Amino acid sequence: MAGYNKLVIIGNLTEDPTFKKIGEKNTPVCNFNVAVNSKFKEKEEVLYMKVDTFNKQAENCHKWLRKGSPVFVEGRLVVDSYETKEGVKKTANSLVAKTVQFLGSNSK
Repeated sequence: MAGYNKLVIIGNLTEDPTFKKIGEKNTPVCNFNVAVNSKFKEKEEVLYMKVDTFNKQAENCHKWLRKGSPVFVEGRLVVDSYETKEGVKKTANSLVAKTVQFLGSNSK
């Protein structure tokens, strides 16, 4: 059976995006964190999600997004496992973006 992995969030950047080029082909990569506010049973909750973008989309995100920018992001959830220097196993979630839409006028 085929699987399905899709995540959609709407929120605001918590800080300015970071940008770099990686690999032999100098692939553009832009990373940023999004705070997603929601209300559940009268309680406010905030989810913080790391977002990774690549190529032309990464260049556009780096050029136009800043801390506080509202965004709509659609993509797939990725879970990375790693081990700290102390030998503790940890996991980190991130959203690899397929689509990033700039929602407001809080961009550069």
